[in-house]
Amino acid sequence: MMKKEHLGGDFDRSLEAEGILDEATAVAVKCVIAWQIEQESKEEGLTKVATTSNMDTNKPE
Repeated sequence: MMKKEHLGGDFDRSLEAEGILDEATAVAVKCVIAWQIEQESKEEGLTKVATTSNMDTNKPE
């Protein structure tokens, strides 16, 4: 019995056929970024308020 080398393509094609691939990808990326920020904040011992203060999200570019 031969094993498939790649399994991810079929799911992407399914999402694309439904017209939601871009949206699903964007949500997945946001979840990963949020998780990374949470992990870094825990490592640094920061609260959510301190984390958001450090981000300076209200500063204009």
